[in-house]
Amino acid sequence: MKFAIAALALSTLYASTALADTKLTTQGLLDNVCVAGRLDEKRLGPDVGQVAKFMNMRTMALPAEMLPTINPDATSGWGLAGGEKTFIFSFARKTVDGAESKSCSVSSPANDEEAAAIRTFIETKYNVKKIADQEQGGSTITAYSAELLGFDTPKYFSVQQVRPGEGIPGMVMVSFFDGAP
Repeated sequence: MKFAIAALALSTLYASTALADTKLTTQGLLDNVCVAGRLDEKRLGPDVGQVAKFMNMRTMALPAEMLPTINPDATSGWGLAGGEKTFIFSFARKTVDGAESKSCSVSSPANDEEAAAIRTFIETKYNVKKIADQEQGGSTITAYSAELLGFDTPKYFSVQQVRPGEGIPGMVMVSFFDGAP
């Protein structure tokens, strides 16, 4: 259900722009916004805005009432669109084992090949260890732990792929976070 509402948000943002198509990828946004943003929520909006300006795309802050449909723990979110590309960013906070966990996620329409390319990107770009790989219905979830230069504690990546279904396009949500999955 969350992805169905996210798909609606993506289509709304997509329909509101007629800008040129870009070569922007979900994995590029993961790296240049989420990882480079160092899980600092104050950077999310400005960083998405910089990408929009540089790539000649449109951006909009997501209304607070939409955030729980993207991620139940989301505290902020942004949409980014241009040409045939649409992305939703969310920043979330929750308590895990008594400590605050922060995450930055990028969601976008994706087919099997694009989702596989995202997993390959994470596995080759970062020093990761796969810690989960499971299927639930029409969804696949892969999680990784990572030791990243410049971070004092381990970080994690997850890739959740939802395959197309009745009225639902194929989607992927890639997250970068600091609490164990």
